[in-house]
Amino acid sequence: MTIFERITTFKQLWVLAVPETPAPPDAQILRRVGKFDDAAIEYAVVRLGNKSRRTRFEGDAAHRYLTSVLINEAKDAGVMR
Repeated sequence: MTIFERITTFKQLWVLAVPETPAPPDAQILRRVGKFDDAAIEYAVVRLGNKSRRTRFEGDAAHRYLTSVLINEAKDAGVMR
């Protein structure tokens, strides 16, 4: 899958999981898809969607939460790129 397809997939998944929160800027998405694999990104976005049903995110809090989930998962798996 190309980087452009991965970015498009990230945006589509974001809209499905967290429709009330605006997606991160393209520069952040590019860094995330370049650093983490698809499974980690999917897990983190779905986890964010589940948490957003219980908690209202303000401002960049959703983006920070997503980043922390991605980093924690990568550290646990030992696959930080």
